[in-house]
Amino acid sequence: MKTLHLKLVWILPLIIIAAGIMLLFFENYQEVTEPADQDWSRDWEVGETAAVKQPRIQKSKDGVRISYLTDSGITQHTYDDNYTETDEQHYSIPVDKFTSFYIEDDKLLYSDYYSLYRGDTEEKLTDIDGFIPTSSAAFFQKGPALYAIDPTNYESSKLMTLTSNDSKVGTAETDEGTYLMEEYTDEKGRHLHFFEHVDNEVKKIGEAAFVPSGSESIKDIQFTVQNKEAAVLISTVQKQSASGQMENHYYFGTTSFQEPLQTTSLSFIDPVSSQPLREISDMSLHPQKEGTSLLFKAVGATNTRFGENSQFNIYKAPLGASGVGEITRISNTPDLSTHPVQIQDNSVIWVDKGGDSHKLLLSSQNPEIIEKADTWNSRVLLGALGKTMGMLSYSFFGLLIMTFWYIWPLLFLVILMFVKRDALDQDRTWILLTGIAIYLAAAILVRSPLFSEKLLARAPDYLSFPGSPIIFILGFALISFGILKTGAKRRDWSIPVQITYFISVHVALITIFFGPYVL
Repeated sequence: MKTLHLKLVWILPLIIIAAGIMLLFFENYQEVTEPADQDWSRDWEVGETAAVKQPRIQKSKDGVRISYLTDSGITQHTYDDNYTETDEQHYSIPVDKFTSFYIEDDKLLYSDYYSLYRGDTEEKLTDIDGFIPTSSAAFFQKGPALYAIDPTNYESSKLMTLTSNDSKVGTAETDEGTYLMEEYTDEKGRHLHFFEHVDNEVKKIGEAAFVPSGSESIKDIQFTVQNKEAAVLISTVQKQSASGQMENHYYFGTTSFQEPLQTTSLSFIDPVSSQPLREISDMSLHPQKEGTSLLFKAVGATNTRFGENSQFNIYKAPLGASGVGEITRISNTPDLSTHPVQIQDNSVIWVDKGGDSHKLLLSSQNPEIIEKADTWNSRVLLGALGKTMGMLSYSFFGLLIMTFWYIWPLLFLVILMFVKRDALDQDRTWILLTGIAIYLAAAILVRSPLFSEKLLARAPDYLSFPGSPIIFILGFALISFGILKTGAKRRDWSIPVQITYFISVHVALITIFFGPYVL
């Protein structure tokens, strides 16, 4: 028991320091695992992919199939309506950054950008200028012609001749069917021709045109069709703006093809920080009961990262004639989220870009997924631990700032050594109390460099309430003095050692609790 009392002078500070570190870890764990939105699940890992590309989604009466590239080929998971896995298949094909594929009933087609191949024998079928797989059909472009290919017999049929060799073909799939959009440019602007794919034929349903302003150039066009009406989203880039920097602009409009396309300019506000979202891309339009929804990625606020408060997240927003409705954040991870795909109205899958491999993550409003994703896993634990260790490394900057606190009591002791050495030798209590008072006076008077407005804004509420700097300075002082008195007499410490111990414990406590928020 006597040995324990002697060690309390070291054990008690370590317990408090450990409690501070655990509080920091718990806070970081909550931030790392914070759901992107209160109505959506945390991210749930489906698998890992070797390519930063959209996974392929195929819906059926029994559920959904999710297919993606791996280092050795393609992996396909089959899930029921509650996202319980019912089957898993693997297909071996050559894979590189250009690989794209189409699967239908175990029949596989894949492309290496230049050519189209059979999946079972890797036999080359034809040279192509573009492969356009959808969930229900496979198309390819060759010269000015667009073809459909049947994976059951590998026979291709010409669907139409494109207006230009430079035409781009986009696709959109809805509950009403599969639609194609030919996009080409001439001196009159950007032209859009819309087609419906039915029974291996295409039927033109209308056309539209868009002319950007003189200083803007078109970067991307997305579309969808509902009730014979096309919804179009156009993104442009303005290389020379009033700010002198490149600016992106976004326009949305609908047309029934009876009148010219009329567009509305869009702006996107982060639902978390209320600041503009930046670098919007990977956009796709989806019909909904009332209007159109947009799925996209953008740089927005997140608390999941160490040292940074923003990252590419996935978002969803309704669009209409009045602009952008309420934006919902779908992903909230420390890694770059990209290539989102909507599985259903209430489920989205995307790629979380990592190092050599990238994670496929899913978020949903499905109660089954919410329950599955709300569990501990090594990925989030390592993320919280890494953020905690990184923030603790910032604490040492606090030690430098606190130099202005403890230099004065140490200077006081040095002066006494020359002026009143006998008082030190006699261990006068007034020297201890004076040294502590000098230290606390310096800490309170010179607290602003450490307890800055930025630090208090970053710190959690239990550390940053009104008057908290003075309260914690004095509170930790009482704790340090109490621990000092439990061991100083038993250890027969001199006054200089007691003052040094008090300052060391006090500085350590301030460093652990407030240091992580210095930078």
